[in-house]
Amino acid sequence: MTSLRCFVVTTSHTNTISIKVDGKDTIDDLRKKIKANEDYELDEQDEFTVWKINLPKKEYRKKAGLVRSYIPFNLSVKEVLDGEELRVSKMKIEEIFPHADKNYYHVAIQILPLPNNSAHIFVDDSNLFIEGKFAIGTREKLGCNSSRGLQLQEFRIDHGMLLEVVLDGRPKGSKPVLVGSRPPSDENLWNFIRKYDYEVNVLDRNVQGCEKGVDPTLGYAIDSTVSSHPPGILILVAGDGDYYPHIMPALHYNWKVEVWFWKQAISKRLKDAFSENNKVKFQSLEDRYKLFSYGDGVPSFKSNLAFLILHGEAIYEWKNRDIFECFRSLDLFGWLKWVDNYTVHLYFKKGKLERAKKWINENWVNKGPKIDIWENT
Repeated sequence: MTSLRCFVVTTSHTNTISIKVDGKDTIDDLRKKIKANEDYELDEQDEFTVWKINLPKKEYRKKAGLVRSYIPFNLSVKEVLDGEELRVSKMKIEEIFPHADKNYYHVAIQILPLPNNSAHIFVDDSNLFIEGKFAIGTREKLGCNSSRGLQLQEFRIDHGMLLEVVLDGRPKGSKPVLVGSRPPSDENLWNFIRKYDYEVNVLDRNVQGCEKGVDPTLGYAIDSTVSSHPPGILILVAGDGDYYPHIMPALHYNWKVEVWFWKQAISKRLKDAFSENNKVKFQSLEDRYKLFSYGDGVPSFKSNLAFLILHGEAIYEWKNRDIFECFRSLDLFGWLKWVDNYTVHLYFKKGKLERAKKWINENWVNKGPKIDIWENT
């Protein structure tokens, strides 16, 4: 039997223990013995990483404070103790520690902080928008026929309201990251999104019209955030399986992960993550799309939509959020067209038109500044 001297590291204190191992034991066996040791009792919810270090005993006091206070904490063992994380569970102890000098610490046990309630949001805007056109076309039975079913070309996203939906009252842990591609080439659109405090990255498509680099760019942003922040909630608004390798390290470092996307378009690879780990939760956008998405402009297809014309000086102060109050109260998918600063058209399926007129008269026309309303069918 070999005795491995272990350096236990948390954000609040350090400690030392010894773990007896056999040369044929694996890293997985070592982890089990760490959990079962009686010299330093771990809480049931504690998650930890295991590192190979080569720290002289005489340097323990000098390094203890540095490794405990290093920011980001999850890199402290690597940066302060030159540690090598032991992640291959079947690797044998005798291969890693052929000689265990009693004057050195051989293993660092880094107990990870519990996840906080701060949300770090990453949006693949192209993925969200393209799949949304089909998801909502199908859901609302609106749009033009395509090989994939109904496609709603007029589908739009209000990114400020999307942010509110996925945050669900939780604080932001960092600036939300959104990656999209041209077209649309209108910088006004991207600048408008930046007003909601997004970090926006816009990439050009190649000559074949295919996206270039959206997944790697967003993946790099995820990796950078996980490595530089304490564990929190990673919120991925995307459904591409290429993001799977980026959310797995987050789980390893004790993050919670939420994937928000269209249920009909989520990749099998991400679905596997939900079933493999209870720290990964899926949130269906089909359950919430009326809160952040809408149709914009004159429908390009034959439909049973009719519209109400609203005009008045009060409308000058309105934004989409104010208009959405009507659709949200009626539990309807919003559709609108801004004509000018004082005039907006609101579209409704004909069977819902009378309910909409009643709500508008009761809540807008008969209250506050003068607003005129008339129907165009």
